[in-house]
Amino acid sequence: MKIRPMVFICAAFVLFVIAGCGDGSPLAPLNLVVTSTSPIMMKWDGSLSASSYNVYRGTVSGGISTKLLLVPNSLNGSASLLTTYTDLLTTVGVTYYYQVTEVNGDKESGGSNEVSATTTP
Repeated sequence: MKIRPMVFICAAFVLFVIAGCGDGSPLAPLNLVVTSTSPIMMKWDGSLSASSYNVYRGTVSGGISTKLLLVPNSLNGSASLLTTYTDLLTTVGVTYYYQVTEVNGDKESGGSNEVSATTTP
């Protein structure tokens, strides 16, 4: 039966995604999107294993270097799967680029997808 090898490959992939990287590092947050530009608001899919998230911002694509905030992964004391951030320290007309990383203990993931937004009045 040709289905069995595919099932094994899919199961192995799912196990890797759930368990994270082999060295114990968390996986990067998924689906970072901008939801508003006045003020700039964004959201991403969270992970129950995350203790917090770091939000990074820059003014050049690929040059994200300023850590804005450590966002706790909790909602009324419980882990949250949908996490948001609002950047109130922006200038109208300036384009900002953002990435988010997941923090678990002393380990930090790589960056999420990069998104950009230009603050509107």
